[in-house]
Amino acid sequence: MNVDKASAEKTTAPLAPPDWTMDLKKEGIQFTAEVKRSGVLLCRLSAVGAESDESAVRRDLADKARWWIHEYLGRNN
Repeated sequence: MNVDKASAEKTTAPLAPPDWTMDLKKEGIQFTAEVKRSGVLLCRLSAVGAESDESAVRRDLADKARWWIHEYLGRNN
């Protein structure tokens, strides 16, 4: 999964298929993760954090994205 490779080994969240990605955008202290499947935007998640905590916010949003993807894929069964 291309959500956040750096945190993938440390997460307890289920990993998603490789066609899922997460882009992180920052505006002031608000971070927005855009979760996409094959380039199609399906979900936005956001968090507020200090500017120096960008890597921590990315990890947290990546975990939330992984759980959201897991739940989303479960709905399609």
